[in-house]
Amino acid sequence: PDGKKVAVKMDEKFADESDDVVLWDMAAKTFTNIEAKHYSEEYFAKSIAFSPDSKILAVSSEVLLTNSFTAKIQLLDANTGKFIRDF
Repeated sequence: PDGKKVAVKMDEKFADESDDVVLWDMAAKTFTNIEAKHYSEEYFAKSIAFSPDSKILAVSSEVLLTNSFTAKIQLLDANTGKFIRDF
């Protein structure tokens, strides 16, 4: 929302699935990888959003656990990309 960072979900070439989310710093022209938790090998980042104050990044995902997909939402520090908590 403040225009200083852009969050990007990286899609794989032939699938609508990826575990890569990066934060681009617009001024420095650098990026930070997000430290999203991978609960299994089957992890699919679905959407990302900033909090209104631009301090928190939310990443929603689907994770294959015990033969079924489970939704997860992870909160991360939008400046550092560090994991805060999940739901």
